[in-house]
Amino acid sequence: LTDKELSKIVVAHPPLLGYSFDDNIKPKLDSLRSELHLTDKELSKIVVAFPPLVGYSLERRYAPRIGACKEAGIDPRWVLKTISLNDAKFHTALARQSDK
Repeated sequence: LTDKELSKIVVAHPPLLGYSFDDNIKPKLDSLRSELHLTDKELSKIVVAFPPLVGYSLERRYAPRIGACKEAGIDPRWVLKTISLNDAKFHTALARQSDK
């Protein structure tokens, strides 16, 4: 991320200042980059567009949903569009997406 992008993210989502980079942010972004097959540029663009993405739990939110998408045969990147949904709404949306 550029300094300008980082500023934009922090202004949009101030809780990021309290997150540990080494223990929270870096592992999460590395995992998302790997699991979703994103380039650094793609991931930066996504995070700048929706900074709260960095706030969701890798273990409790991302990993289970990425697994559910893969199991349903849906592109796991779909998780990025639905990450803010609660679990019940996510699974309802996933079922609808699977029917397409």
